[in-house]
Amino acid sequence: MYKLAYQTLKKNIVFFGFYVVLVIVVEQFFEINSGLSFVLGAILALYTHRMILLDENYGPSDLFKRHGPNGQKPPMFSFFLVSGIGLLVFMLIVGVVFYLLFHLILGENLDDKEQLAGALFLSIIPAAGVYGIVLSLIGTVFPLSLSGQIEV
Repeated sequence: MYKLAYQTLKKNIVFFGFYVVLVIVVEQFFEINSGLSFVLGAILALYTHRMILLDENYGPSDLFKRHGPNGQKPPMFSFFLVSGIGLLVFMLIVGVVFYLLFHLILGENLDDKEQLAGALFLSIIPAAGVYGIVLSLIGTVFPLSLSGQIEV
């Protein structure tokens, strides 16, 4: 898998370089929020998944085209929807773990902001493990959505 990832990076280095410059310019000149950050990350994930799984090569101008190199339209909406649902599931798991950790184990001292921030940070670790289990059960949804086999 590392060999394939390296070959993909080597073939598409211009695309990734252009994308990094685009993200830096957007962050410097516009006030970037978490929604825009999610969209930019999802676009990068979409194209990277398609490069690896479908052996497609992209250039900088392909970001602005409606069709991929093979003529197939990348399923942006379904991939964003699946990614958004995945993000919401992770946030829900973090919220449940945070509630259990903060309210049941540490008590309900809402005045201590450092303890609140530490509990939130610590809740990400077990939540990531639970999310890994969830992804192992339904993880094939992401590749199916980007190859166009799941349409929303």
